[in-house]
Amino acid sequence: MGDGTLGMNPGDYGAEELDQERRDQEYMEELYNMEQRYAITEKAKIGSQMQCPFCGIFITKTTYNKKFCHKGCKDKYWNNVNDKRRDRSHAYSKGR
Repeated sequence: MGDGTLGMNPGDYGAEELDQERRDQEYMEELYNMEQRYAITEKAKIGSQMQCPFCGIFITKTTYNKKFCHKGCKDKYWNNVNDKRRDRSHAYSKGR
């Protein structure tokens, strides 16, 4: 089954494939972490400390709808956690 089909054994992978698989796994873990931070920011009370869901820096929640440290993090977050936007965003960035 080392012909590129599903069900490949770990020994069938080359170094490049293993490296890509590791990067993909790390990316999915970071997406999970971002979604967890977002859920926490939604529940945070005004005046409390929270982490920006995208970059993780600590900020103070100043309004009921503040969830990110700035607009750039908000845009990057939604371009990564939403499947359609992520595909479009990654396709766009590769074409540049």
